[in-house]
Amino acid sequence: MSDNKKSMLCLSIRLHTKSVKKYEDVLKSEYKSTGNNPVSSTTISRSFGNGKVFSLTDLTNRPKWAGETAILTNNKVDISNNSFSKAVAVFKVESGNGKKRFMSLTFGRGDSLLDSVRYINDFGRNVAAKKISGFKVTATDSFQITDRIIQSAKQYVSMQNVGIEALINSQSEFASSISGNFTNGEIETRLHGHDELLKATRFMGWDEVKNDLQYYLNVYLSRATMAGWATRVTKINGGLKQKLDSALTKGMISGRVEYAIAWSTFREVNLLTTTLLKRIPDISPTEQLSWYIKYRQTKDPNYNSDQLSSKIKQTKLVATVEGDQPENIPLYRGILADLVFEKQRYLLYNG
Repeated sequence: MSDNKKSMLCLSIRLHTKSVKKYEDVLKSEYKSTGNNPVSSTTISRSFGNGKVFSLTDLTNRPKWAGETAILTNNKVDISNNSFSKAVAVFKVESGNGKKRFMSLTFGRGDSLLDSVRYINDFGRNVAAKKISGFKVTATDSFQITDRIIQSAKQYVSMQNVGIEALINSQSEFASSISGNFTNGEIETRLHGHDELLKATRFMGWDEVKNDLQYYLNVYLSRATMAGWATRVTKINGGLKQKLDSALTKGMISGRVEYAIAWSTFREVNLLTTTLLKRIPDISPTEQLSWYIKYRQTKDPNYNSDQLSSKIKQTKLVATVEGDQPENIPLYRGILADLVFEKQRYLLYNG
């Protein structure tokens, strides 16, 4: 395909955190050049921008239902393994004010190559909310803590007193995605923003992608206003965030903070567990974390909030999702907590 060959492209875009200093930093440790399953790395042609493509090809897995058809047919039906590949293209992008950031495009199951700690959790939703005007919105999605926890993950929820229960019963609704069209000059683009992921669809050539990435980066970094429904909660950063993390883990250790654990955005999953310890009771993640805290206190009476905070940010919450593929996110992102700090109320959700 030549640089100016145009087609309808749908880009799955993520913005990575400032901690990413080189292309490989966006990957999970196992897929890096020093990991146990390193990906192939190929430099992108300069006409398309500065970047690299990381890929795993010719992968196979056995369909879960293959054994069931074998039973029904007395092994007369031979089901072959599924074959698949996955890739991610990582670009170094410079914003209008000279800030350099890394952004990625995923292909197939390429998102499973990415370290979820290294991308911005609200990039997709915020860009879409800034660019899609009210009359151009075609769909929105929100989550009610009451419905999603109770229906999708109730076996993973622990409520000690009344704080989380009050939150669940409040019918509070929070924006998670927005879809619609926006026009940039004569170009119309369809956007779908869901938490960290921005999907942008328009008729274009691959040589235009680098400029689009720069455009979306500038939108995210701009102070453009968003619709009120998309900003019912304000993201906390910096020193206050560190203080809240400390207050949260102190409360977990003392038993004075109520919390629940569910998959990020409360998507329905199977076999949810944690990597807190190699051998940990086969109980819900919330009970595992409670058990782990008591275990550590037994081993070390001086076990403190900083140690727990570090542990839950390093630990993974693991689930089996579509296609029986295991996925993981930081345990910290799966914790839902209602916290009162210095007479203000805070919600920990999706990190």
